[in-house]
Amino acid sequence: MPVDPVGRPSRPDAVSGARRPGPDSGPARGRGPSDEADISAEAEVRLRVHEMVSAVREAASALPDIREDKVRQARSRIEQGYYEKSEVHGTVVDTLLRNFQPLEEQH
Repeated sequence: MPVDPVGRPSRPDAVSGARRPGPDSGPARGRGPSDEADISAEAEVRLRVHEMVSAVREAASALPDIREDKVRQARSRIEQGYYEKSEVHGTVVDTLLRNFQPLEEQH
């Protein structure tokens, strides 16, 4: 399909699936034609996902890099000997093993 210097197709009907607006199209009857586009359900889902990911990234960027409350809690637990308990050791080992085993073994 030929393309003019500004990057538009030279014939509007050359675009796959393009339709010329009908007599009832446009913002209001009698005001002239308007552009029309059909968006697939998949494209709409992808747009929503993109919007959600962008919102999460923006929210995450507002969070501090270091969570001071968690640091204070960990320091307090270290001073009190919390991490020296055998049941805590077992929990830590179980968590490490669960997180580091290959994905195919986790099912």
